[in-house]
Amino acid sequence: MQGQRQFTVLDELSKVNTKLIVMVGNNLESDKCEEYIKEHSVSERKILYGFQNSAGHREGGKAVVGLLPVIELFLGGLHEPVDTEAVKTVKEAFAVKGYKITEVADMRSYYFYHIAEIMPYILMCYKVDCDIKKLTRQDIKTITTASGECFEYLKGVGMPVMPVGEGKLFQKGFMGYTTFLLYRFMSKTILGKLMVSDHAKNGVAENKHMDAEFEKFRAAHPGKPMPTWDNLRKYINRE
Repeated sequence: MQGQRQFTVLDELSKVNTKLIVMVGNNLESDKCEEYIKEHSVSERKILYGFQNSAGHREGGKAVVGLLPVIELFLGGLHEPVDTEAVKTVKEAFAVKGYKITEVADMRSYYFYHIAEIMPYILMCYKVDCDIKKLTRQDIKTITTASGECFEYLKGVGMPVMPVGEGKLFQKGFMGYTTFLLYRFMSKTILGKLMVSDHAKNGVAENKHMDAEFEKFRAAHPGKPMPTWDNLRKYINRE
């Protein structure tokens, strides 16, 4: 579910007599969700959080989806080690060809670093009215610079990088340039339209919610400055 909608189902989820709940989607309020479910539970259960690497939009009664060759679900608890039995249950439920489940030790951190990766690209989409073919090389460089700033900020306030090693994507050198080329390629192809600009266009409410929640976090956890990121935020109010 979209991030801003997850709280709307917590009351019903709390009443379900089940041993396992898996919440999938952008969720910067995952800690609040977990507290609510545990406090109002009718039975003892395990809670996992996930994010799936697919995107798209709806056209009438159809879903137009952009998929990578392998659909990957990142899955784990918020701050504790991965519950192997709970993850095993999910893997058995989704044991199909082309679907991969990757265990993450700290899904709360994953959600924040995911926002660090995607939000600058989304904000830049609003600059060009979601026609990302209009993005220039400098625009793409601005996107990667803003993401790099956010990674450094999150590390500075003590949040471990998730998935491990992801921070290299926005560092200077070979990996950083490879990320720039990938983002540039995406801006010119249908993949970028489905994975980025369609989400920006059809997920305005979620993106504004994520932006607001992230700013609340920054206010409560002062850290390294993010000037490029802050400059991009002006585009969120265009929609």
